[in-house]
Amino acid sequence: KIFARAHHQSVVERRMAPQLSVKLIDNQDAAFWIKINSVTSDKELKCEIDHHELGKNAKIFQKKIPITALAPVLVSMIHLSIALIGPYSPVLALIIVFFELPSLRLVVLGFFTLWLYISFLHDQLLSFNHAKLTARLKPGLYTNASNLKRNIISNVPSFRYPYYKGTPWLLTGDLLTIFSYLLFTYPSVEYTRRWMNVPKAEGSNAKYFENGFKTDDLDHDHPIALDFAVPPTGHNPSKPLYIILHGLNGGSSEAYVLGVVWEALNRGSSVCVMLARGLGDSSSTDALFHAARISDVTTVVNKLHNCLGTATPLALVGFSIGAIIASNYLGILGSNCPLKAAVSLAGSFDVRANAYSGHSLRAWQPILAFDLKRNFLLPNIHRMERRGVDVNLALRLASVVDFDTSVVVPYHGYSDLLEYYEDMSAGCKGKHLKIDVPLLAVQALDDPVMNSNGLPINDVEVNRNLWFLLTKRGGHIGWAEGWFPWSNKFRWMSCTSLDFCEA
Repeated sequence: KIFARAHHQSVVERRMAPQLSVKLIDNQDAAFWIKINSVTSDKELKCEIDHHELGKNAKIFQKKIPITALAPVLVSMIHLSIALIGPYSPVLALIIVFFELPSLRLVVLGFFTLWLYISFLHDQLLSFNHAKLTARLKPGLYTNASNLKRNIISNVPSFRYPYYKGTPWLLTGDLLTIFSYLLFTYPSVEYTRRWMNVPKAEGSNAKYFENGFKTDDLDHDHPIALDFAVPPTGHNPSKPLYIILHGLNGGSSEAYVLGVVWEALNRGSSVCVMLARGLGDSSSTDALFHAARISDVTTVVNKLHNCLGTATPLALVGFSIGAIIASNYLGILGSNCPLKAAVSLAGSFDVRANAYSGHSLRAWQPILAFDLKRNFLLPNIHRMERRGVDVNLALRLASVVDFDTSVVVPYHGYSDLLEYYEDMSAGCKGKHLKIDVPLLAVQALDDPVMNSNGLPINDVEVNRNLWFLLTKRGGHIGWAEGWFPWSNKFRWMSCTSLDFCEA
């Protein structure tokens, strides 16, 4: 189901690309689109492509991921299945005790239940020992105390105890993650796709931001897709415009993105979903996506701010890898950031902590790495080989950390994984202390994908713009709520984000 969902996502993105119709509600709405059109295009802007390279890629693209490379994914599926079914193994034991079963079936089911429970306990013990050594975090709201913040807290229900109640029968972070991802659905949104050219900005951020970043000083020759959504009543310039950064291998039709989009539209706000390079049917240059680059979001925010003016407040909401990019962007830009508020959902301020998260490496990262190979490695094999990436090795990599080490680091010219992760993390080199915009970071302590140890909660007294909301449970971009979570879907996460930005 996970792979079928990913395939459906890519099909939806391809279908959405030519959708360019704009419904004008009134003069105010028309004025909004005139301003947006001044900094974007209704067609993908052309970029220089080496035709010789394109011809070689046409043949190489037919290369498939070898069957042997699926082994890490299958192993991760076993670990994930144990994590999902293990908490309910006592129920299987009760079935064995209270139901009469033939002796052979009884023995087989008994051994299976025992193995399942022991494997689950072993996995939980490893995770517990790791957490005991590296984490000292407790659920709650962490921020500097002031009278102004008390007013904000009173307007955000999730900031008050018990913060997040959860779903009682979803017992672990793995269950909350996979249940939310597979079963929460929303009606599609009628997006209007626009295209914006951004700087190539190859390599680390230091090259472009050490002397101040000015988008007008750089060549804009790399296209990215922006999906806009406007309320049925038309654009309201006094309401916040939300810029959304999706998660790894995601897009504007992901359910967690649609949850925030629909909540914003219902509140009368317009939305812009920024798609990562190479996704959303956009062409690629040699400057492929990497998670440390913030020039894309910088260009988008600056241009939207310039064309819409100060009357329309801009807010940024990031999910997972998008949350990492959002917080890093705020730290590097500092007082030059034109946003009014930002939210980081299931991100990290120090990605280095994730390199040692055992459960994430065993159960989740092989699946995410498989999508990275499919979306970024296979379509760009010739480019990879030109920059010294061992493609055959890369196809066999078992985790995102391995992919970053063997593909991203050499391709983008980083010296090692540590330099890349430091460039990506807002909590490294004191970047988070320069954040000059109210930032809420929401993190579940049972997140099976993103380690919560990278959150600098002790620095809330140093930088008063930092807000950290830690929930005991929630999973990774899950936060299912109530006995019947399919009725609430991502409402807790969406409302918490928009309540904070509006407050």
